[in-house]
Amino acid sequence: MNWRAAASSTDVKPAVPPAPPTGMGRNNQPVLPKPILPNPVPPAEPPIPVEQTTTPNKLTQVKPVKKKRSRRSVKPWAWSVFCLSALGLVGGLGITAFLWLTNLPPLPDCRRISPLSADMERLYCAREAAQSGEANQLIAGVKLVQGWSSTHPLYPEAQELLNQWSAQLLAIAQTTAEESGLDRAVEIANQIPENSTSYANAQAAIAQWQADWKQGEAIFAKAQEALKQQRWNEAAAQVPALGRLENNYWRRDKASELTQQVLTEKAARERLKQALVLATTDEPDQLGQAIALVQTVNPKTYAWPEAEAVLKEWSQLLLTAGMQRWQQGDLTAAIALVHHVPLNLEMEPEARNLVRFSRAHKLATQHLNPYEPSVKEILSLMEAVAALRQIEPTSALYPQAQAKIDDWQSQVNDLAQLQYAHWTASLGQRITYEVAIGQAQRITSDRPQRIRAQTLVAHWGQQIQRIEDQPYLLVARAQAERGTVSALQQAIAAAQQVPLGRALRQEADLAIAQWSRQIQVIEDKPLLDKAQTLAQQGKLSEAIAAATEIQEGRALYEQAQTAIATWKAEIREAQIAQDRRILDEAASLAASTRLTLAIEKAAQIGAGRPLYGEAQAAIAQWEAERNAIWEAWENTPEADTSYSSESYSAEDDGYAE
Repeated sequence: MNWRAAASSTDVKPAVPPAPPTGMGRNNQPVLPKPILPNPVPPAEPPIPVEQTTTPNKLTQVKPVKKKRSRRSVKPWAWSVFCLSALGLVGGLGITAFLWLTNLPPLPDCRRISPLSADMERLYCAREAAQSGEANQLIAGVKLVQGWSSTHPLYPEAQELLNQWSAQLLAIAQTTAEESGLDRAVEIANQIPENSTSYANAQAAIAQWQADWKQGEAIFAKAQEALKQQRWNEAAAQVPALGRLENNYWRRDKASELTQQVLTEKAARERLKQALVLATTDEPDQLGQAIALVQTVNPKTYAWPEAEAVLKEWSQLLLTAGMQRWQQGDLTAAIALVHHVPLNLEMEPEARNLVRFSRAHKLATQHLNPYEPSVKEILSLMEAVAALRQIEPTSALYPQAQAKIDDWQSQVNDLAQLQYAHWTASLGQRITYEVAIGQAQRITSDRPQRIRAQTLVAHWGQQIQRIEDQPYLLVARAQAERGTVSALQQAIAAAQQVPLGRALRQEADLAIAQWSRQIQVIEDKPLLDKAQTLAQQGKLSEAIAAATEIQEGRALYEQAQTAIATWKAEIREAQIAQDRRILDEAASLAASTRLTLAIEKAAQIGAGRPLYGEAQAAIAQWEAERNAIWEAWENTPEADTSYSSESYSAEDDGYAE
């Protein structure tokens, strides 16, 4: 603000203050700003510069400007701060210099090392690389230091590392000789220099390895010769000989290899012998089996050259016979004859085409499934079509091959459609079955897969019937779970709602038969329980009568008949015991010549009882004896009447009339 303008105005009118802002003071009371009046300017004094401040909440104020001092006074503590800062700076520089002087130089970058690098750096990198324990790194380290002379500054350290690396190389060579082979082991061991402490040991080890290797090779060669001559026992005897060697490669690995080789060679010879026996008949089928058997012989065996020779011979015989049948118009027989002939044999182009035709026919028919298609079957047909396409147009088989290609390609198309329908039906819903049936019915009657399509349509139709009729069986089973007669009858009625000829009718009939049997059990169980109770009380006849009420064909009939037979057996045993006592008493009477009483006693055993026949036989015998006695009496002379019948009767009235 211009101080001259302020000084010229002697009267300053207060301005209208703006609306005071509403504020909050203590105790949340509103505080109103107080108006500030301007200070009057004395007229006698010269004007001085004033500063006017205006705030939105206060009136304009005019304040005098204070005069600034021209010089500042230096405070006493400023010098202390300056001295301490200087001392800190000097100390920091000293510590930094000391650390820089005592710090080690940076390690060399081994990725950038070169033959021109310092020996110390090369030695450091060689030592770092040798820590991996790899033979190549150890050899590189040995080659680096082996030429250093004793005057080299790093010679002591280099010599120590040389001996250490040489010992590691010898250990690696020993392991290699035991596991891998001789050549690599000798190569590694020869890298050990003469000025190494391990040099003598390395040379001795090389000599030992070579000796063991030579001995092992001799034993193995002997075994191979024996295998060629089919001397199995001699070849097998070399396995223990290898096991006695000190070298693990021969003792363990080659011995196991020889054992397996002996078994493989024997099996190959056995198969070759069986094939030769089959081929002696010269029958086409037998020759085909012989060829198939020979093809299983391992080509790495000593039997393979002989097997390969007979394989070619027999294959040529089948090819000749097959070509003759084909020229006679019997392509089916020709295909069957050359079925086992391998394609890798040398043969005429037309014969090769016939073999291709046979292989394609096998591929097209090996995965036939009358019920559902498969991706494997489609792929086999496509492979068969590809095989027939290799037959050249100049071949006599070309027309027949093209006809088969058209047929099999049509089958591929039909199978693809059926496969899609099968995937749709596999969702298991009624709508998906209906869609699948619609897709399968698109295959017309003139298509090669018509029969399979109709089979699938019938199957999916039955699945729809199952979905439709399954609720009836579910309701029936829910009713049958209560187990009462009325519930079972309701279950039978529900199951009978499945119409005849439907897919679930047989299952419904089985359930109906089961529930009918349960009803019969519930109805007849009281009769059987009553009979068993009577039997436990000893009333066997009444028990039998009660069990007899269960009619034939009922669920418990067999169980009732078994119980009846048991009770009848018990009754029979009781009757036998009772009648046996009667017969024993009768026999006792008969033994004492009281025959009439014995007969009367035995006659107590009535007809139908177990011992009735035995009793009747005894009675007949005793009657005969009694009649003989009576006849003897009648023929007695008169002079002998002193012994009268009365006296006899007095003694024993068994013969009295």
